[in-house]
Amino acid sequence: MIHLEHSITINRPAEQVFAFVTQFENFPQWQVGMMQAKVSAGAIGVGTQIAVTRKFLNQQVEGTVEVTDYQPNKSLAIKTAAGPLSMRLAYAFEPGAGDTKINIVGEIDPKGLFQVAEPLVAREIKSQLENSLANLKKILEV
Repeated sequence: MIHLEHSITINRPAEQVFAFVTQFENFPQWQVGMMQAKVSAGAIGVGTQIAVTRKFLNQQVEGTVEVTDYQPNKSLAIKTAAGPLSMRLAYAFEPGAGDTKINIVGEIDPKGLFQVAEPLVAREIKSQLENSLANLKKILEV
């Protein structure tokens, strides 16, 4: 089991940060390795499913993530519904004086070939998370 925890402060109001992060089609713009994210029909909320395709450790990986918590401008949680990694991520959005701190906590349980290479997978996932949040900050602070 891989435990993740990372935070970043973005100099934008929580409403703007939350709106961008939960526009899942934006994932490829800021998430390292993300190639495509397609949302199931309907309004975004608990139960929304997102089909994702990403490049990870030189492999194209496809899966589905599901929204398990959705509180506008406050929190978002997702989990894998299908794919080679069992994942749960929780995003907390803390508004400040014109900025927003995002705290991400999660757990990832690699399966199959990814389980055999868990130390490598852990390093790669942590690096991708840090770089993805740095990308998000750059995009939103322009």
